[in-house]
Amino acid sequence: MFSAMLVWLRSGRGREGFPLAVKGVRCARKLDDPKLLRRMLTARGVLTANTLEVGVAIECHLEAMQITESLNDEVLKGNSLLNLGLACSYLSLDVVALKCFREALAIARRLHMQSGLPRVLECITLCALAGTLTGLGDYRAALQAARDCQTVGRKALSDLEHSQKAQIADSIAIGQCCEVSALVRLGMYDQARSVARKLDQGNAAGNVREGQARIARAELAAATGDPNFAIQELQSLIRDPTAKHHRRTAMASLVECYEALEWPDAALSALQELQAEIEAARREVALEDLQRVAGVDPYEDKGFEENTRSRIANYRIVIDGTGARLSSKLHYLDELAVSSEIREGNEADRAEHIYRVGALCSLLAAESGCGEELCWLAEVSGRLHDIGKSSIPDSVILSARALSDRERSIVHGHSDYGARLLAGANEPRLVQAVAAVRHHHERFDGCGYPSKLRADEIPFLARIVAISDSFDAMLQSRTYRASRSISMALQEIERGAGSQFDPRLAGLFIRMVNRIQLEVEDLRGHLGQQGRSSAAVRTFTRLSRLFNETSGATL
Repeated sequence: MFSAMLVWLRSGRGREGFPLAVKGVRCARKLDDPKLLRRMLTARGVLTANTLEVGVAIECHLEAMQITESLNDEVLKGNSLLNLGLACSYLSLDVVALKCFREALAIARRLHMQSGLPRVLECITLCALAGTLTGLGDYRAALQAARDCQTVGRKALSDLEHSQKAQIADSIAIGQCCEVSALVRLGMYDQARSVARKLDQGNAAGNVREGQARIARAELAAATGDPNFAIQELQSLIRDPTAKHHRRTAMASLVECYEALEWPDAALSALQELQAEIEAARREVALEDLQRVAGVDPYEDKGFEENTRSRIANYRIVIDGTGARLSSKLHYLDELAVSSEIREGNEADRAEHIYRVGALCSLLAAESGCGEELCWLAEVSGRLHDIGKSSIPDSVILSARALSDRERSIVHGHSDYGARLLAGANEPRLVQAVAAVRHHHERFDGCGYPSKLRADEIPFLARIVAISDSFDAMLQSRTYRASRSISMALQEIERGAGSQFDPRLAGLFIRMVNRIQLEVEDLRGHLGQQGRSSAAVRTFTRLSRLFNETSGATL
């Protein structure tokens, strides 16, 4: 079963192996075999990372690592840390991934020093580390990691089996590509040309190596006065059906190339194409998974008899009107929303943001006299308001500098994408939530987006989300400003009444928050209670604790 899952993964059809991975974990639990369970959890985690449920992938790798600790097996622990780091990288949690890779690297080096084990883990980890450091902008450290990867890999080749040699050869070639990218960004063009020639001499065969090499050569050409070659090479790679794994990276490099040439229209067009690519891929996966969770528990196959009962329950009308089918879909959408949110910050507190906004929306709806159904819809709208952030390219959403006008236009597209994603759940009860997600950035004075609606033209729930989201966001720190106190945030809400916010709802909100403050000691803690019971939030809390325990580091 494990071998079959590897075949699915290596053929680029990892999602098709997902049901087998679920059954593999279930069988391993029944057999009460820790080693088998670790392998199956690892396989499931790797396969799940190909879907949007990256939080589930991280949870699998965390459990696998806990098992390795109980087995007291340092080799397996190092591999689990590497897999955990790769899953975090997929979610753009580069700081967390960096800590995983450094822990794995320390274990790999210790194992080699103590017992002379082959340096496969060390080489692969250094390769992953070089890519992550490049993404974080630490180019000198990335350069050192890339060079160490090649040195270690070449020394290890003579001691390995054929299958491992191919893996090491891939890592060495990718390390060379990372070296070129780091040298280009450091302005060391002569050295970059020398390494690029080695790539040419090595004939970087294989889709992974060849795709990486073509991107590295294009980056070098763009930086050294041959933009036409760079653009042609990147455009060719984007159109190449055999290089799908590199398509998004090539598109992001093309954007950088156009920006360096100061071709704003071409850069905007390429950036929009990149966003469309991300949207299409993630929406396709999300829609498939929404169909899957409508009939079967998304996390565990509980057997034919129980699943049959579950399917029957899903299509019954439940007294509270939610239904098991809708509940499953909302659970899945919540996971996506948390994953989208933590791309901008690695703290568990950041993951709780959507739940605090949901709670504030529900309370404000009740404060304005809404019934139970509308209060529930307000809460759902608040939790899912920024689910569309998953469509924003990393280069934009993780940027530490001020965004350009064209980049802001990309960010503004997230509300429309989130609405289309939510509409894909195909649940009539969520129609008003879809409208709230699309229009929660409208302003009362008509200067918002995406439709420049004003006053009562803005859907009622969208006006509620706008206030609740702005308030909680002000209580969080950002790279460009410190967090604000509750009183200061309320003053901003009052200042924006009639321009940014619905003045009647703003007044109700201020009175409501002041009243709740008298009733509870910790307002944010009180509002985030539901979030702390969320599987996704629990996962990232565990991740934080892991690094507190292993390295004294914090997220």
